[in-house]
Amino acid sequence: MAHKKATVIFLIALISCTCAQDDSTTENTIGRRTTTTTTTTTVTPITTTVAPTTSTDAPTTSTVAPTTSTVAPTTSTVAPTTSTIAPTTSTVAPTTSTVAPSTSTVSPSTTTVAPPPLPQPDYKLWTFSEKDQVCVLAQMAVQLNFTYKKADDKPLNVLYNIPANKTAVVNGSCGKDDQSITVQWGQNSQMTLQFTANASAQQFMLSEVHLTINASDVFKDAQANQTIELYHVNKEFATSLSMSYHCNKMQLIGFTNSKDGKDIVANATISHVQLEAFHTQKTNTFSTARDCEAIDTPDIVPIAVGCALAGLVVIVLIAYLVGRRRAQARGYMSM
Repeated sequence: MAHKKATVIFLIALISCTCAQDDSTTENTIGRRTTTTTTTTTVTPITTTVAPTTSTDAPTTSTVAPTTSTVAPTTSTVAPTTSTIAPTTSTVAPTTSTVAPSTSTVSPSTTTVAPPPLPQPDYKLWTFSEKDQVCVLAQMAVQLNFTYKKADDKPLNVLYNIPANKTAVVNGSCGKDDQSITVQWGQNSQMTLQFTANASAQQFMLSEVHLTINASDVFKDAQANQTIELYHVNKEFATSLSMSYHCNKMQLIGFTNSKDGKDIVANATISHVQLEAFHTQKTNTFSTARDCEAIDTPDIVPIAVGCALAGLVVIVLIAYLVGRRRAQARGYMSM
């Protein structure tokens, strides 16, 4: 096809050159103008002649271009659909953040219920005497941990300090084997300390603590006419009859709701304790104290030390006598 086109163009050019030579002999100026005009006119047929040949192949090429151009709009329309999803997701965050304030408002309600810390309890010296003879001396600070019932019949556990500075001795006994002292405060709230002697061991000990708490008087929200009875029945703090028991550190003792009870229903923390029963001196002061933190030395220890020292003295004495006798024997032999 290209070869044919080249041949046709060559023939047309040849014809054009021949015609130009014939016209140039007539007049140069006019010939030049005519040649220019003829050349322009002649070129136009050349283009029109070639066009039918080219137009046969052109439809094949031109039909492909529309197919490619129509695909681009289809791709561009997908982008708006994706961008509209983002606003939907962002609106969920405010819903979650509004829940936090609701939870934080609960905390103040819980903190306001907790009672303030209870100060350390007071302590003072109590004494009981008969016939001008003081037989029992006691001193201690007591903090109770027990439960009482409120007016709405709900139990409430509390810490309560026995107000030592508001107590007074109201009763006691100075028996041969058992002695006691009772202190009272408020409206018939009492504490009784019972002591027992062990004649064979020459010791006394605290054998019972009895507490009577008038809850209706002590606590304003308690049920009316509510009295709490607490018992600690156990032999504690064994001490020589000629001494007093002393302990500043805190100690915990448990209480039951009856003398025969086994279930602990309350506790007492005691400190600054000093106790003496079966006191025989004509004073109202404690005898020499045995401290709870002192190391008790068994009686056998000093006995063993004494025997060891005596044996050592005997051995030294025997060695001296033997050595002296040998020296005297040598003197006789030299003579």
